[in-house]
Amino acid sequence: MQLSAGSSDLAVAGEDLIGLLERSGTTLAQVARRLEEEFADRFSDVGVNPLAIIKRIRRLERDLPELKEQCQALITTKQELTDSARQLLHSNRDQLQALNARSGAPQHDDAAVVGAFDSAIGEWDSQMRRARENAGGGGLAYTTQALNLALARSNLQ
Repeated sequence: MQLSAGSSDLAVAGEDLIGLLERSGTTLAQVARRLEEEFADRFSDVGVNPLAIIKRIRRLERDLPELKEQCQALITTKQELTDSARQLLHSNRDQLQALNARSGAPQHDDAAVVGAFDSAIGEWDSQMRRARENAGGGGLAYTTQALNLALARSNLQ
């Protein structure tokens, strides 16, 4: 009998503790809302709310690793696509030249187009090589400025 009375007291104490923690959580949430309102009122004429900036920084810190992973996956996919396109286009060009030679059709002078394509692919490869060298062997690691510059260059060409 004493065991069940002791476990009953323990259950009551546990429920009391849970209730106290829930009330404390509610109180803390109210205090946080009041502080947010106070910060908003105090810094509304300045135009910069430090609390909002801190929240945004925390959100960015939380989202940044995922964004880096997505960028790395995108760069890897782009490299695979570039390699595949290079191989396919050179193979198609060689086959077209062979077919033209067999059929006696005149050869098309596409050296300028092939040169431009190879130049663009060469630029991408050199960017990737520089990125790997700058990362110190730890994989690709673009800085924000380098990534924006690479994107701008690819859009201009």
